[in-house]
This record gives sequence, structure tokens and C-alpha cells, in this order.
Amino acid sequence: LMGVTGSGETTFTNLITNARLKVGHGLGSCTTEIQLAGLKLDGKDVVLIDTPGFDDTDRSQGDVLNQIATFLKQTYEDGRRLSGVIYLHRISDIRMSGSAIESFRLFKEICGDEAMTNVIVATTMWQHVDNVKAVEKEAELSDKYFNEAISRGARMLRHDNTESSAKAILRDLLRHDEEPKALLMQKEMTNERKQIPDTQAGKHLLDALDNLFRGLQKKLSSQDGEDQEMRRKIDNIEDKRRRFHMAIAVDILTRLISSAQMVNNWIPCTYH
Repeated sequence: LMGVTGSGETTFTNLITNARLKVGHGLGSCTTEIQLAGLKLDGKDVVLIDTPGFDDTDRSQGDVLNQIATFLKQTYEDGRRLSGVIYLHRISDIRMSGSAIESFRLFKEICGDEAMTNVIVATTMWQHVDNVKAVEKEAELSDKYFNEAISRGARMLRHDNTESSAKAILRDLLRHDEEPKALLMQKEMTNERKQIPDTQAGKHLLDALDNLFRGLQKKLSSQDGEDQEMRRKIDNIEDKRRRFHMAIAVDILTRLISSAQMVNNWIPCTYH
């Protein structure tokens, strides 16, 4: 499960698995680690993977992407394939914010076009909105924001915060899944040996940060560089870029150390 922070990934997981994963109340994130919970559905063992939300209040988009990418790579290397991905989106949002648009674009780059047939966009928070307005919003989302994913095979369904609704979404995902498909990011990192910044998702994130950085610099220049708040935002973007690359460097170093330990364990000791 993926989505913007606060869209209901953990609530969905708890509802259908009877797990007791910590749920946030409001827009703050409680899910900081990837969590797994299982259930048996129609005789099949199903494992739900609850991931940290995009647009986190306490963590950068790069930190979240690095965590998800590392997990996806590991599962692919272990020979496990995802039956599908559920992207949750709040129907209660008054408008589609810029950060929500960017988060879904990043999600699409993680999945790739070929895996879109294994994607469900599930709208949540229907119990908090007027149904007539929500239906109008649903049509707008389908026609304007999620249309590209839908044209490539993704499906858009409603989740009304009931167990039956959650199970219906899972059944739809499993019914359409003839064969689990690897996500684009999994293939890039494993088959093509790309590091996260070199994947489509990594490039998209860095491009988005660069565009934001240039836009803020242009505004600052037009104000003779006196806007301290603008300077703070620019420094924050630079920090996010550094943290993104630092997370990748730490991941590479960890893998090198792990590989070295494996070699040492494999080579027999010679005593003189």
C-alpha cells in the first residue's frame, strides 16, 4: 500500500488483518517503517505491505523513496513478486494539491507503465464528505489526475472504511492478476544495477527538487535577496538533496560491508 501521508494505508491494513499497527490522527505520519500484516482471503494467504506515506511531515520525499526502494529491491532479489499495488487517495481533499500531484507522479515512476495493470487507486475518507460532491470529485480525479494510469490498465475503486470494501479491493486486485509483475524500479535496481538516483523515480524526484530550487532562486533574485523565508526554503531544498544522496551512500557502504563479510565467511582460514 502506498499513498500520501494520512490517506489511510495503516487503517486499511488494520481493518482487514485485525493487526494493531499504530495509526496517526490528522496529517502527521505514524508509519516510519515498512510493516507487514497477513490474512487469509478466499483460501489464499495474502500479505499487506504498509509503507511510509509520501509528503511526510517529518521526513523528506527522498528518505521515503530510499526506504521503499531498498525494500522493493530486496524482495525482488529474494524472488518474491508483488501481486499488485494499492495507492490510496483522500476523496475528502478539497483540491488536488501540488504535493499530492507530485507524489502520484513519483508513484507512477516507481511502478512503470507495464505494472499499471496491477495497480488500484483507492479513494478513501468517503464517510467524511457529502456524497454528491465526492462523486463529482471522483470524476475529476479520474479524468484529470489519474487518467494516464487508468489508460494503462490501473483501476479506480472506492474504499468506504469497511472490511467488506477493503476485501472487495483486494479481490479485484487478485482477480485481475494473471501473473505478478515486477515494478520498474525493481527491474532498474536489480537487472540494470542502477542506483536510486539513476532510476526513473530517482531522476523525477531530483528534477522536481531542481525545478523548485530554481523557481525559489528566481523569486529571491527579484526581491534583492532580502526575503529570509525564501532563503530558508532554498536551504531546505539543498538539505533534502544532500540527505537523499547521503542515504544512497550509506546504503552502498552497508552493502559493501555486507559483501565483504560474506567473502570473509566463505574463504577458509589458513593457519601458519
